[in-house]
Amino acid sequence: MVLRKRINWLLGLGMAVAAANTTSAQTPPDDTATPPGFGPTSATVERIMETAVHNIAARYNLNELQRISTNDLMKREVRQFLRDHEAEVWPAIRSMLQTQFGLVKPEDVEEVKRVGAATRPLAKLAKEAIFRANEEWRQILNEEQKKVHDFDMTEMRRTFTEIDTNLASWEEGNPKDNGFFPIPSGQAGPPRPPQPRIPEKPDYRGREIPVGILAIYVEEFIKDYNLNEGQITACRSILVEFQERANTFKNAKKEEFAKVVKGLDDAKRARDTAGIRRATLAHKKALEPFYAIFSEMQERLKGQLTTAQLQKFADRNKPRERDRTTKGRKTAGEKKGQTPKPKVDKPKPVAGDPKAKPAPAPKKD
Repeated sequence: MVLRKRINWLLGLGMAVAAANTTSAQTPPDDTATPPGFGPTSATVERIMETAVHNIAARYNLNELQRISTNDLMKREVRQFLRDHEAEVWPAIRSMLQTQFGLVKPEDVEEVKRVGAATRPLAKLAKEAIFRANEEWRQILNEEQKKVHDFDMTEMRRTFTEIDTNLASWEEGNPKDNGFFPIPSGQAGPPRPPQPRIPEKPDYRGREIPVGILAIYVEEFIKDYNLNEGQITACRSILVEFQERANTFKNAKKEEFAKVVKGLDDAKRARDTAGIRRATLAHKKALEPFYAIFSEMQERLKGQLTTAQLQKFADRNKPRERDRTTKGRKTAGEKKGQTPKPKVDKPKPVAGDPKAKPAPAPKKD
């Protein structure tokens, strides 16, 4: 769950929370009346998280399953970060606002040191949370999306290193002129990856049973097989039937699934490797009836296809055979920069030629 400016976004999230909750200028919000993280500013927090997920989904070209998982992970991590580090967040937010993110230096050197001392620990905590979340988020990406993620993580490491250097200069009382955040590198990075198809056997890691993927799968199915009007009508009728079944299952298992998700959250928060493994298996098991509904719908959809449509789709998606010849491969000498010697075909020996090898003597009985 990363963008190249994710640290700016995370700190900006805290700034927006503080700006929206103006009554909390001197003290952290009171969480006794409402659940932590869901006070008067929750609407602002939700809007910022929605924007962040939208931007991430666009950059990585996420499919719907990936977008749902990203949204779930984003909300879980941000809310937990604000809960766990409230004491560090609020002083740092006030300092950032007062100095316009390090662009306005206080005249008092002691005040400069105080700002650096209040803000630098938050950046370190944010770095730990962001990199930990990215290790988990990376698991839902395909290979093309991971190339973008590799680039973004390299940029993120550079960003955090420069942020720490800038904040250290404030902590020492000799702040730099470029503010807290570094100038973006300007590197273009990898191209936007193609959107992955929703697989027939999804590996879903979200917090709710993903009934919405049924409709998305049907629309992809219609396009993939170029269905006619009669087939489209039949497939959408099948969708309605299976949406009703899926929603019935979702409503019946809502509380049970919420307990499974909470167990997984608790294990991740405790960094309990064995607990995470058990909770992940429980999560998959809880979704098995939904996957069975999904699989049955797929079979009903395929029953609407003609032999010609199946063959056309198979031909279009047939993997290319690998070229097993050595054509185009470099020799060991070429890899070292040496010019290869031209290959000369040796002439075949002619009978009567003195240089020709004698024929082998026949075997005796």
